[in-house]
Amino acid sequence: MLFRSLDRLFVRHEPPLQVVCDGFRLDFEYGSNAFPELLSRSVSLPKDRLSALAGVLNGKLKGKGKFSQAIAGLELPVEYEWFGSLQAALYGSLLPEDIENSDYLELCRECSKGIRFPLGGRGALKQHLIGRLSAFGGSLRRSSHVEQLVFERKKLAGVLLSSYEGFVRSRRVVGAMAAASLAKLLPAEMKNRGLEEAVREIRPKGWKLGFTLLVPDSVIPEGMGSHIALMDLESDSLADGLLQLQVFPKDFYGGIPPKHRAILGRIILPFDERSVSPRAISVALKVALHRVERLIPFLQGQPFSMYPDPRNLESDPVFQKYYRFPDPSHIPGSLLVYEKAFGDRRDTLSSLDWTSFGLPGLALCSRDIRPLEGVFGEILSAMELLEVWKKQDKIPGKARPKRRGVQRSGASAP
Repeated sequence: MLFRSLDRLFVRHEPPLQVVCDGFRLDFEYGSNAFPELLSRSVSLPKDRLSALAGVLNGKLKGKGKFSQAIAGLELPVEYEWFGSLQAALYGSLLPEDIENSDYLELCRECSKGIRFPLGGRGALKQHLIGRLSAFGGSLRRSSHVEQLVFERKKLAGVLLSSYEGFVRSRRVVGAMAAASLAKLLPAEMKNRGLEEAVREIRPKGWKLGFTLLVPDSVIPEGMGSHIALMDLESDSLADGLLQLQVFPKDFYGGIPPKHRAILGRIILPFDERSVSPRAISVALKVALHRVERLIPFLQGQPFSMYPDPRNLESDPVFQKYYRFPDPSHIPGSLLVYEKAFGDRRDTLSSLDWTSFGLPGLALCSRDIRPLEGVFGEILSAMELLEVWKKQDKIPGKARPKRRGVQRSGASAP
């Protein structure tokens, strides 16, 4: 009931996704019988291969091979594989080259529900969850800093908060931070080689840079969708060539000038020292704006606003508050982009519930559990963990439920 009520926070897009390249446009309908016909308007292929491509992109894969093998089996150029990789990128992550068909199918199932942005952003989503938690009788402490996880006789006892708040006893603790951050809270005697190796394997591949445009209503072209993926097929990688745009209704943001619309944009930058410099961010935003102007030609010569403003980052409040990082280690978990799950474990439950590391009661619901679903993966992980613990409580003596093969994937404090 808690998660079902979240649906009213999200704007549905029509069509669900519009893919645009130079001289190419595809309205992507997940799971629709009309998708092969939509694909035929943009792709010149024999009917049988066109139908096969539509099926592959919608996750209708045969056997236990890899997604790349399915595309190669159709004897198509490599850019067609990018349409599959695109789906993970829209969630804010990168598709591994060796992804299994079963994992890609799971990703398609989630994408078919719509890749949407919560009304009011992540802040509104958090406030909604807090409200529902209170309605169901839960208690909440905000702005509490966890100093350490506490164990008694090698069993989880609770958490030690800051010196002002002291010890809080609990037989279960869930971290919504990165796996490495949660592991740092463990006392030395509870750490083990298996956990350290799993933590060491996970590395971000990039980070998401967002921007907002306030544009006049009159510049929006007829036929332009409200969820757009701009792809540059000449780029070396999908991350370099992707620009995601979402055009929102007037009531999405407060304070929008009359006869204006808000467009939210997002690009993926590499996770390195150079990418967080003001100069690199300014260049990336200017390139993104140039691509938007090519998509919306009437934007040139019209008054509009862009936040952050690439021409004046040093005095831009949005840049200073959200994107000013001394180095990549300061990038918040909600912006990180992964392609590989924590410990690279196919079984999500072994990453959620840390019983397999000899730490029963300790669990993780973060972006690096399900990288392919991005921040949405945190909600999926929390739902699955709740089901695991409910089954454990109902069946005394049963250590763990039967594991299900789910896929892989990531944010803030226990």
